[in-house]
Amino acid sequence: MKLISNNKPIDVQWLTFSDSAITCRIDPDAEIKNYISIDVTDETNSIPIMKEKLEMLMDALWENYVDEMNATEHILMLGYLPYGRADRLFQKGNPNPLVVFQIWLSGQNFDEVYIDDPHNQKALFSDINYKIKSQADCAKEVFKQLSTPNFSCYDYIVAPDAGAVPKIKELSEATGLHILYATKKRNLETGRIESIDLNSDFMSDKPIEDSRVLIVDDILDGGGTFIPLAKRLNELGYRVDLYVTHLIGSKGLSIFSDYIDSIYAYNLIGQYNDRKDLNVYNETQRINRKF
Repeated sequence: MKLISNNKPIDVQWLTFSDSAITCRIDPDAEIKNYISIDVTDETNSIPIMKEKLEMLMDALWENYVDEMNATEHILMLGYLPYGRADRLFQKGNPNPLVVFQIWLSGQNFDEVYIDDPHNQKALFSDINYKIKSQADCAKEVFKQLSTPNFSCYDYIVAPDAGAVPKIKELSEATGLHILYATKKRNLETGRIESIDLNSDFMSDKPIEDSRVLIVDDILDGGGTFIPLAKRLNELGYRVDLYVTHLIGSKGLSIFSDYIDSIYAYNLIGQYNDRKDLNVYNETQRINRKF
């Protein structure tokens, strides 16, 4: 958790007591003016701890710098929106986690909250001043940092379902790549995908050798959508890469190795994978598939 004011980082020391309670101490010589920015993007691996630390830090600021806090702008760099996928009541007896989180977040009284590619923008509270980095901007930033590949190496970008289409259109317009639209038939009893069709007016009847596509979506978790989709694209003759804004990968990355050449991500969420794991996956795929 990083605290910045007037473009200068401020030291914050954290202490965990024997009963697991936490507290903090801000550098007593810190200068608070113009604005404070709190970056919790590295803390969303543990949402409860992130919330508790944020509350402690904000209280320490108000207790020690009340005049300065009243005169400053308060900014939260959140990145991944916790509970972003839990945007409705799924079954009787469940809570609505995204609503609960946003009620809490609204009470923190930040002037601006920066988030990356939220799963469902329509579910965001209007009283929170969200500043959203779009899926397209996140993807462009990731690929800009790569020496290879770049968007020009792809024949298409692929929308894994209807819900992904509106956000992918922005990337399509920015890159000039046409979209392949995937439609799924799911077994309602088992939840498994039984078949996938791809529809596009621009789709080749038979792709040339080494034709490559990029699947684009906001979140990768267990791979239940991406594996059957990539397998279908492989059957049609396409080599497949995957970009997601938020990579969880709770079942590991090796499950994708038979179908997906490379995986790229803007954020890594949870404690299942890190950047090293992602780099090892991509390098191993490069060696094994000789691409």
